[in-house]
Amino acid sequence: MIERVEYFKGLDKEILFDIMFSLTPITFEQGSVMLTNEQTVNSVFFIENGVVETYTTFEGNEFVLEQLYRGSVINHQAFFMQDCMYVDVRC
Repeated sequence: MIERVEYFKGLDKEILFDIMFSLTPITFEQGSVMLTNEQTVNSVFFIENGVVETYTTFEGNEFVLEQLYRGSVINHQAFFMQDCMYVDVRC
């Protein structure tokens, strides 16, 4: 999963292992919101299990934009660009 992030491609295996073992696992309950619109991005999430939805609200209606599954990476581009979220993300 880590090598899917363009920034990490081509790194020595030793460095990749250092990154892998420094990650902190987080478990979210079903239905809980992980990230919200306009929140400053300060982490990258690698989905190991479960399903994550990106969604937005328009004129009072909620629209699911995408469902992400095991092996997906969330917000890596925004993290490296020090950007904010433009959608909400929930489990």
